[in-house]
Amino acid sequence: MEEETPKNIPKRHFVEITASNKTCVNAGINKAKTMGFNTMLLTTYLEGEAKEVAHALSSIVKEIKTQTIQLIYLGNYCWWRDNR
Repeated sequence: MEEETPKNIPKRHFVEITASNKTCVNAGINKAKTMGFNTMLLTTYLEGEAKEVAHALSSIVKEIKTQTIQLIYLGNYCWWRDNR
């Protein structure tokens, strides 16, 4: 993979990393649990061609929708509530 040449970024823009991906995911999972959702971490390493990844994720969502559950999808993470 070819590295991209760094660009000059205006000084009014800045990047600040406040937490790791795993920390953010765990916070989201914990919040969903407090809201009454069951949680399932699908992956924190999702990679691939956008079209192929979207197709795979949409098939998972379609399968889940056939169940009697509510689904929340955030990034690579799903939360659901059983409606039975």
